Amino acid sequence: MLYERVRVFRWKVKDLYLRATGRDVFRRLAAAADKPAHIEIETINKCNSTCGFCPVNRFSDPRKTMRMDEALFHRIIDELAAWDYRGTLNLFSNNEPFLDKRIYDFAAYARAKLPHAFVQIISNGTAIDVAGAERILPNLSHMVINNYAKEYKLHDNVAAIIAHLEAKRPELADKLVVGYRLLDEFKTNRAGNAPNRKVKAPHFKSPCAYPFFQMVIRPDGKLSMCCNDALGEDTLGDVTTEGVKGAWLNANRRSVQDAMLKGRHTIPLCAKCDNLAWSRPKRIAKAVKSGNFTGA
Repeated sequence: MLYERVRVFRWKVKDLYLRATGRDVFRRLAAAADKPAHIEIETINKCNSTCGFCPVNRFSDPRKTMRMDEALFHRIIDELAAWDYRGTLNLFSNNEPFLDKRIYDFAAYARAKLPHAFVQIISNGTAIDVAGAERILPNLSHMVINNYAKEYKLHDNVAAIIAHLEAKRPELADKLVVGYRLLDEFKTNRAGNAPNRKVKAPHFKSPCAYPFFQMVIRPDGKLSMCCNDALGEDTLGDVTTEGVKGAWLNANRRSVQDAMLKGRHTIPLCAKCDNLAWSRPKRIAKAVKSGNFTGA
């Protein structure tokens, strides 16, 4: 389709520019990659939405349902506490976090053990109510509800949450951001797996910062390449056998980082991915200097 061809052309031009200008900042990023700054923990690997851009929407998801063992979650958090983790901790990845009813207790445990971390949830908002919002928000630094719908209209439960918090709990309302999103919008191609972005599969060459700062933990404890590896096609480590620190510093990740310094085209999964957001030198330099890899 025309949209796809135009987008790919624009992204190819951008890719060439980013590859030419990003060498020095990526060397500095690699030197600072001794600890992740952005961790995603997927405690259940399912979503209840039908977003056309997502390879794990409930109509497209080929993954077998998995739930993280509670003991494994606690072990991960305990190891992060021992490592004095102060970065971003996302209690979600390619899933709807509130489909796991343990998420409230998990958030409380993470908050207690990691008082200096930025604990965050991003949700589609369909599986949470007012009581749930009141329960989860005290243990979060930030929560985003992406209100996906066929039109720019809030779901009834999301509207009720906003109204309640603004009237009764303004201190919690300040932690919540709600965005209007469309179910059929076009986004990045998610390493070539986005259902509505499969007209062409170009190869890109600019490096990407994700392998240097982001750790994505699947329910079984294995580490995905990054958040765009929604299907878990690549595995960089396993916290169940290596521990959190060991899985981050292992040879697989080091080899991926070395390859990425040469460009994403050296890694088959990444070569197909048009998410260039973490290829921008100015953004990466700012994040390295501040330690803020939340994207804010």
